[in-house]
Amino acid sequence: MLAQVRPLVALLAAWSVCAVAVVLLTSWWDGPAAAQTTDLPPLGGAEVDGETLWKRDCASCHGATGDGSAWAPSLQGKGPAAVALTVATGRMPIEQLAPYGAGGGPIRMQPTGRPSYPPAEVAALVAYSRTILTGPDVPRVDVAGADLARGQQLFQQNCAACHSWSGRGGALTAGMIAPTLMRSTPTQVVEAMRTGLGSMPVFSARTFDDQDATAIAAYVQELRQQEHGNEGAASSSGLAFRGPLVEGAVAWLVGILAILLAVRWIGARS
Repeated sequence: MLAQVRPLVALLAAWSVCAVAVVLLTSWWDGPAAAQTTDLPPLGGAEVDGETLWKRDCASCHGATGDGSAWAPSLQGKGPAAVALTVATGRMPIEQLAPYGAGGGPIRMQPTGRPSYPPAEVAALVAYSRTILTGPDVPRVDVAGADLARGQQLFQQNCAACHSWSGRGGALTAGMIAPTLMRSTPTQVVEAMRTGLGSMPVFSARTFDDQDATAIAAYVQELRQQEHGNEGAASSSGLAFRGPLVEGAVAWLVGILAILLAVRWIGARS
């Protein structure tokens, strides 16, 4: 019996080593990639022309007045908040774009954390969008003194199902992906809630008032600090905040290994 168990133990040990390697590599990859985007600065020089940027880079898809086209949806009702969020996080502009109506669904945008424009140009685009778009403006979010307990409760009830309990996101149905929130500033969290980015529903002020939205943003900020530390350093625990898939896989492998070792011990005693 011992001879039969030994190959299984060796195989499971190899799987465990692979799982640990994947976790460590994921931790290493997420660390540098979490170079966080920042909120918009005040618009600096008058030499930055938001209208020119819009007509050059945005109007060909979204239209001169943001009413959309076959290549991109209308931004009316999304407002400057949507422009600030998608451009500042690198979701826009999209390099390769299929016609918007071809798939019958929303454009799949994922943040890159690498905006195509410097902060002054992003601010100029947002300023110009205020003259042509309806919808929410860039919110002013101050998380100092926010109710973290309330934010945690609301996040777990309304956000964790897609973004996971840790805020790291995950796979959804129909090939959609809920992005990680570990690179999002509090302002960007509220912008996403107010504009309903991608497949995300809109959480208007009638659903969450500004106080509740700020509480959620503060809780997301707390999750970021728990993972990366107050100075932005990567967590020392390779398994922390890896999400249910990795954590479950490691738990399964460790559990099976423990069972096989117990079987070996029982066999040796008998």
